[in-house]
Amino acid sequence: MKTFVTSDLHINHSNIIQYCQHRGNSVDEMNELIIKNWNSVITPVDRVFIIGDVAMGKIADAPPLVKRLNGTKHLILGNHDKTITKLPEFNELFASSQDYLEFTYKKEGLKQFIVMSHFPFYSFNGQHHGSMHLHGHLHSPPDKIHLFPNRRIMDVGLDGNNLFPWDMDVVVEKLRQIPMSKNHHDRSEL
Repeated sequence: MKTFVTSDLHINHSNIIQYCQHRGNSVDEMNELIIKNWNSVITPVDRVFIIGDVAMGKIADAPPLVKRLNGTKHLILGNHDKTITKLPEFNELFASSQDYLEFTYKKEGLKQFIVMSHFPFYSFNGQHHGSMHLHGHLHSPPDKIHLFPNRRIMDVGLDGNNLFPWDMDVVVEKLRQIPMSKNHHDRSEL
């Protein structure tokens, strides 16, 4: 079992195509590209954290598309997820859902404390002890996934990874290259 993380799928959202041109020419094309890319790296036994904004537009049509995505899906709610939570099928789509998540990622002797929220935080729990903050919302292109380049903060949205979910091992290794903040009161980047 592997762990993946992503955000901002925006399934069925036609306007996102105007803002993020690499998503295709139509909603159907975008949806199928997301599903194809997702299932090319994620197996049914993998775990996936989606940090918000699963679907917009025709929300009632989203569940069959979400069900086609491999893996056990955990949702950290975003600003566009209020409607999908009201669907009768919601609990079938996600193993868990919450507004915010802190957890320790463990892999082969590595323990990494991670804070997840749809919105980016400049200051977050444990940052001066080496924790990492993963967020979405910004739809950052690949060259802008680090909002604050000297902090262990990363936009893990699909748009920053060519419409592919991020492998958690890659994210952790990428952020471990950034020296941890020594003081959570440091405001030098503001």
